[in-house]
Formats: sequence, C-alpha cells, structure tokens
Amino acid sequence: MNGTCALLPASEPLTGRRSADVRETGTGKDYACFTDKLSDYYPSAEKLGVVQDNLNTHSAGSFHSASDSEKASELTRKFGFHHTPIRAGWLNMVGIEISAIATGCLHRRIPDIETLRREVRICVGERNQQKAAVQWRFTENDARKKNGKTLS
Repeated sequence: MNGTCALLPASEPLTGRRSADVRETGTGKDYACFTDKLSDYYPSAEKLGVVQDNLNTHSAGSFHSASDSEKASELTRKFGFHHTPIRAGWLNMVGIEISAIATGCLHRRIPDIETLRREVRICVGERNQQKAAVQWRFTENDARKKNGKTLS
C-alpha cells in the first residue's frame, strides 16, 4: 500500500454490533459517506445519537461539503452529535474496537487497500458474530466527580 489510509469504525456498545470502513483518505467527504452508510443500517430511525471525538471533519458541515443540500439536510436531521470532552479518551468506547481490529489484522504490513478492507471486514464480522458488547461501568456521576462538578 505504501502509505496510510483512514479506518472509520462505529460501535453499538450495548448490542455488540459494529461496522467499519477503510478509506483512502480521512476527509469530510469520507466521513459523510461513512455516516450515510450508517444511516442505511437504521432506515426507520428518526434520530441516531453518535458519540465521537472532536476531529474537524466530524460534523454536519462535512455532509454539506460532500452531498447536495437535500441529502446533507437529511443527514443533519438524522444524526445527533455528542462530542467527547477534550482529553477524555476514557469516554471513547470505539477505541476498544480499534484495538480489536489492530490486534486482529493490523499487526503486520498489508500490501494494498483491498486486502486491508477484506481483513477489516473479516475482523469486524467475527466481532459481530461474538456480539462482543462493552460493559461500561463509568457512570455520569463518576464523570462529574472526575471533572469536579456535582450533580444538581
């Protein structure tokens, strides 16, 4: 492959369902295409809550730069973004999925992007079959204590 690419993962921690896409780049257009695919998994959902980091491409603005205004507006209405606080990696459950993918198939040199896509699909498929859920025990109350805020 001689370079880098972008791994775009998504995870439903309570159900053990996940997906991932390998893109040549990590642009706003790539992000918009990935979220569009995610919306196809939930055709009857009115709103999809997405917890994600603060990367500049992870916003509704990417929908508008990648799609016509009707499609961009549809995606903007469908997704509810919740950004993790800066320096709060402990909130990012998708990091667990990235680690599983890295352990499963990214521990070696991969010759081309199609091989990488196939390997990631296999790894994600195996994790989906296992229904590997995340048992998150860090509560909202714990987060408020850690950040020095009390519950009202």
